[in-house]
Amino acid sequence: MKIKSVEKDVYFEKWKTPLGNARRIGLSGILQTAGHTHFFFTVDDDVKNFKKKKWDIHVLTIGQSWPFRVIEEGYAKCVGRYFHQDPSQGKKVSATSIIGHNTWKLWGTNFIQELDLGKGLSIYMDIPRRDIVGYLVQARNEWIEFVSGPPRWQLLKNVTIQAAIQRYLDKGYSS
Repeated sequence: MKIKSVEKDVYFEKWKTPLGNARRIGLSGILQTAGHTHFFFTVDDDVKNFKKKKWDIHVLTIGQSWPFRVIEEGYAKCVGRYFHQDPSQGKKVSATSIIGHNTWKLWGTNFIQELDLGKGLSIYMDIPRRDIVGYLVQARNEWIEFVSGPPRWQLLKNVTIQAAIQRYLDKGYSS
């Protein structure tokens, strides 16, 4: 369900992902290959393997040409302000529900508008700007905002960060 933000022409809704309701997400790495960008996330709830430094790693993959930005949490007010719902719309989602969720779909944000105004997307897509979907993953210290076609998620169980990144690096130019 799209929720109207207090920001003009901005909407947001929960994005159902494997990390949507995780307690604390850590961005452990980013790898760009010729065809894709891969984001490697760990969940701090997974402390059972902490001493061995093996984790269940969630890998988010988008096309390499899709734009993204990583914002340090302290500077994320530029994105965080979108999560104040317009009071004229009635209370569709509680503040606790918003705070407790980590993955979002966004429409009409400054990031999306800047990309469209630069013609980076609109000359390749025949859709109006208000229909371009942005995505946001709120990690522990960083917020990752991107515009993409449908992203892919993969879970790598009980592996080190290094092994996970190496796996994608090894297959990187063929995937």
